[in-house]
Amino acid sequence: MSLRINTTDGGHTAECRALLDSLDDSTFVSLGVLFGTDLCVLGGTGHPTCWEALKSAWHQLDQKKREQLARPVGNGSVQGGVLRSSHDL
Repeated sequence: MSLRINTTDGGHTAECRALLDSLDDSTFVSLGVLFGTDLCVLGGTGHPTCWEALKSAWHQLDQKKREQLARPVGNGSVQGGVLRSSHDL
């Protein structure tokens, strides 16, 4: 079973276009790794390229369950360097 993600709208922001335009065969850009819950907690379900099955699963959770998932994801993202805490600014 292959997974097809529609990335048609992925380059519609100026930042994304600038990043894509800067890439060539000699360029390496580390985008990091996020899990599905990370993407959902960070608002990824609103992005046009979000995988529909992930979006659907996230929207089936009630608000309490989403909040329970948000705390460890947020803390882990800060500890892993994906996000910066406002205390570090």
